[in-house]
Amino acid sequence: SEKKDPKTLVVVTSGDNPPFEFYKQDQGKRILTGFDIDLAHAIAERLDLTLVIQDIPFNSLIPALQSKRADMALAALTQTPERERIIDYSIPYDKVAVSVLTLKDLFISDEKELYNKRVGVQLGTSYESHVKDISSTYHITLKSLNLLGELIQELKTKRIDAVITEKSVALAYEA
Repeated sequence: SEKKDPKTLVVVTSGDNPPFEFYKQDQGKRILTGFDIDLAHAIAERLDLTLVIQDIPFNSLIPALQSKRADMALAALTQTPERERIIDYSIPYDKVAVSVLTLKDLFISDEKELYNKRVGVQLGTSYESHVKDISSTYHITLKSLNLLGELIQELKTKRIDAVITEKSVALAYEA
């Protein structure tokens, strides 16, 4: 296999997680931006390394680290005991608040209100694990997809009732 250039910092992310990593149009070009992208640039600059950012599916982030195809993943990876056994985390720089994103005609404020609902989560997230754990108790139909944008489309077209994600991400999609 090809050796990675030691002067390069390879960062993987999943570019559908506003405000942390997302695409915007800038002079006709689709540009990856957000807090984590700015952080990656600052880290590379501080280390005097050339930054390479790769946008990959969320569930491929940890395998990219394990296989040493990437040096770092920046993509709101919630610390879990399972993940801590295989990857190292930085000091947390954001407090995660879980949010349930729904259409305006449905309000869910409690886990019990997910009863008999079709719930979407991003594949490979801690939210997916949690909903799997509670799905039989609350008769939840789980839909796991690679991209949050795909889940938002499923919600808009009423193929699912709710999307569970991080609060700041939910607010960005709501806006």
